[in-house]
Amino acid sequence: MCFLLNRGELDHVVNLSRSRLDLRIVRLVLDVGLRLDILAALLALIDRHGVGGLVIGLPLALSGGDSPRTQSVRQFARNILALRDLPVAFWDERLSTAAVTREMIAHDMTRKRRAEIVDRVAAAYILQGCLDAIG
Repeated sequence: MCFLLNRGELDHVVNLSRSRLDLRIVRLVLDVGLRLDILAALLALIDRHGVGGLVIGLPLALSGGDSPRTQSVRQFARNILALRDLPVAFWDERLSTAAVTREMIAHDMTRKRRAEIVDRVAAAYILQGCLDAIG
């Protein structure tokens, strides 16, 4: 079982996949305002679902280099690894939001609805891309 952690500006989206063929998503939003509780909540989810690895969305700059957000995500991963020994993979998330937004527009989804779900859909897109690549 694999988790994807996508750190947004306002929340953390956690997606769960049982295998690369069964992308059964458990969407959980962890409030960034509770930073001290995020690690504890994430570790509780890992334990509850028997997660064997993490995929973490990496917000690279469009040039492909690191940015302040990238460094923050890498530090968050180090914090997780300090508490739990798990395989961790970083996955480039640069164009995920644009890709899923294009699809939602193509399906005539309202701007309001897109805003409500774009982070969750992008997180699923990132996880699926990683699972397909390692497949």
